[in-house]
Amino acid sequence: MATRVPENDPEFNLYITGTNTYLLAPDPMFGTNWQRLGLLAAEMASWTAFRNDWVLTYALYGSDNTRTPTVTKHKNDIKANFATFNESLLTRMEGSPNIVDADRAQLNIPKPDRTPTARGPITTAPDASLTAQEGAKLQIRLRVDTDATRASIHPLADGWQMVYKIGTPAPANPEACPNNHIGTKALTVFEGGMPNDGKKLYAFFRWVNISNPANNGPWSAMEIATISGGTV
Repeated sequence: MATRVPENDPEFNLYITGTNTYLLAPDPMFGTNWQRLGLLAAEMASWTAFRNDWVLTYALYGSDNTRTPTVTKHKNDIKANFATFNESLLTRMEGSPNIVDADRAQLNIPKPDRTPTARGPITTAPDASLTAQEGAKLQIRLRVDTDATRASIHPLADGWQMVYKIGTPAPANPEACPNNHIGTKALTVFEGGMPNDGKKLYAFFRWVNISNPANNGPWSAMEIATISGGTV
């Protein structure tokens, strides 16, 4: 995650000095803003120490008479170290039940975007395979086209749907399959049933959007496997 602390020197100067003053400001119920937001005394002391070190070093850096490679390096180190130090604190304060808009403005903590991202229609079918296992089980392995070596779920899908028929004759299309199964894992095991030992299972697969079925993907080609009740 990108840091929420400005990297530009003048903006960083305003941030570290302004936030330090703001956090130390009194709060009528909790004592101070840093206490209201759940910081520890040691954490606030470290924040202030960073601020004091920065103010001194930035003043030295701002003068041609005192700007040296050592001062420049120390200035840059303060910025990097402070950004690392306070990122976890910002995350904790962001989750505080006491945070208000003024805190977010001062500390550069934006409001979370809780608007759900619309998912578009799924345009591809799963690459599916059925592998017979002993005990009348079938391993189902699904993947998207771009994942050639691993099982995977389409990023726009909640899971997948399998329609199937056990026993001949083979179904002409998905609509001719009397059975339905929904799954969410790209690699899973399906119980074919011991009474179906030796029978063929015919199946079609597609990606599904459970909240908006209109965006479900197209059906795959038919997959066929023989159910085996014994050792494969």
